[in-house]
Amino acid sequence: MLKNKLDSIFKSYDVRGVYGDELTNEIAAKIGFAFSEFVKDDEILIGHDGRLSNMEMLNAVVSGITANNKKYIYVGFVPTDVVYSLSGLLKKPGVIITASHNPKEYSGLKFCNSGAEPIGENSGLNIIKNRTLEIEEIESLKSDIKKSDVLSIYFDHLQNLVDVKSISSDLHFGVDGGNGAIGSVFDTLSNLYSFQAMKVCILKLMVISPIIQLIHLMKKFRGFKEYSFI
Repeated sequence: MLKNKLDSIFKSYDVRGVYGDELTNEIAAKIGFAFSEFVKDDEILIGHDGRLSNMEMLNAVVSGITANNKKYIYVGFVPTDVVYSLSGLLKKPGVIITASHNPKEYSGLKFCNSGAEPIGENSGLNIIKNRTLEIEEIESLKSDIKKSDVLSIYFDHLQNLVDVKSISSDLHFGVDGGNGAIGSVFDTLSNLYSFQAMKVCILKLMVISPIIQLIHLMKKFRGFKEYSFI
């Protein structure tokens, strides 16, 4: 039974499945344990997107990591690239809880090794899958996970890539978050770069058509012809 589920949820470059059916907390905990065994480092970065199942998934994966006597660095609710960037900057492996574009009932996991090195079926994912089959039940799931203050490292890195002074104050644009996790970091980015931006409400992960929101924004903002929408 477990093998059939793992065959279904382990893809070429990540893990994805319907939460509570194909991908349960018990399976997520075992995968967390197997991943922590696969990587050499004693600390693992972990973050998640905005799905309703993410805190349960977070508790499960962290339980697997700590059951193997390794530590976690909880980044919080962030876009996938934040975990990958921090993995490269801090030279630590990472896992992001996300099912990307899949419907809301799905959950999933994407992994990278130290230095943001991708983990796919030919670079470790099959090893993690096979090890998951061998792991016994992990009894207790953690629920007191503490967030680490590492996002400042990510924002400092962005400022090293793009100088604040290089952003023209004449540039005006609208931002459509596309029901993604960009809303969790956009306000900080906007403050750092003094963006002249008009935010669409799906930065708050509201499930509504982006086209309808765009029309609503255009009606709300009279000078919309001067704006580009991203």
